[in-house]
Amino acid sequence: MNIEAFEALASDEAIAALRSCCVSERWARAVATDRPYGSRIALLDAATMHWAQADEAELLTAFAAHPRIGDIELLRARYATGSETANAEQGQVLTADDAVLERLRDQNDVYFERFGFIFIVCATGKSASEMLALLDARIGNDRATELANAAREQGAIMILRMEKLISEEADA
Repeated sequence: MNIEAFEALASDEAIAALRSCCVSERWARAVATDRPYGSRIALLDAATMHWAQADEAELLTAFAAHPRIGDIELLRARYATGSETANAEQGQVLTADDAVLERLRDQNDVYFERFGFIFIVCATGKSASEMLALLDARIGNDRATELANAAREQGAIMILRMEKLISEEADA
């Protein structure tokens, strides 16, 4: 849909569409309520601004909606009808070798125990090895730093999803 079609949605439809990009109810309601935007760029800017206002509980709720990077069984179940979405959002994890996947799983467990939330990274275009390197680099951070890192990555994922949801072309 284009920006005009998005802005014509009923409030509950707009919220549902936005929640497909990020599960945060407060964020989706705020973005939907601020319509009209007039342009896709203005919508994305508002989405980013509203995401920056998220509190810790909201962040944790959004993080929990993601599968753990490298959780192949969960990814297979979630994307059983095809792996296009999984590959797009999980980088190249589905094709990684077992040793890298096992290390990702193990480090994700350590990360979760340390911070209380899953490792969030905008995985689009990243190999499993690249994500493992990022996980290894971030695992030594303090919780506040990691919460900020994860929020930034969640924001990037959200914007990528919104860019797919709201096209620049006019609807036919």
